[in-house]
Amino acid sequence: MAPVVQHPDEPYHHHILQTCFGDKYQAEMPQIRQNIETLAKGEILIDKTLSKVYKGQTAVFVHSSRSIWLFDDFYRLDTVEGALAVVHEASHALLGTEDVFSKDGHFTVVKMTPYATPQGYFGYIDRDFKSLRAAAPAKTMVQNADSYRLLGHLALSGFQDLGHDHPMSDWVIEGVPVPEKPETAKKEPAKKKGWFS
Repeated sequence: MAPVVQHPDEPYHHHILQTCFGDKYQAEMPQIRQNIETLAKGEILIDKTLSKVYKGQTAVFVHSSRSIWLFDDFYRLDTVEGALAVVHEASHALLGTEDVFSKDGHFTVVKMTPYATPQGYFGYIDRDFKSLRAAAPAKTMVQNADSYRLLGHLALSGFQDLGHDHPMSDWVIEGVPVPEKPETAKKEPAKKKGWFS
């Protein structure tokens, strides 16, 4: 992630940052750089492994113990998805990021509780990420935990659709040039060279 934020003018870095933090991310670049440095240098405690609590949830940051708890499903993720889940939770722990923002035009943080479903934009890639990015200022996207998860994904894999539950078309900004998946080259069998070839 660091090369993307340190060199935002490199090919595709602008598109990656725009996809993660919105069209006007440039005003927030000092904060984004600082946040990536904090994520790179910060220390987190991974405290417990628990049985699955919420459908699809692989990890959670626990404010009271300032630690990350992993659920059984975490260990079913591939290495990259596991790392990105930790990036999401580490952004909560080290940066104070959030997951849900109000729809009242102020985009204030909406606290989640185990017993009530909050009303607002859920900033998860597989939920309201694209709608939140379209409506909210870049400052809000800098506070959204999945912005860092997506940054990690794009910094590592670029704009390739890896066939996950949330295809690229769900969160990429319309008009961003996305390279096609590389075709597997069909090789013709090598012709045997004879004496006169």
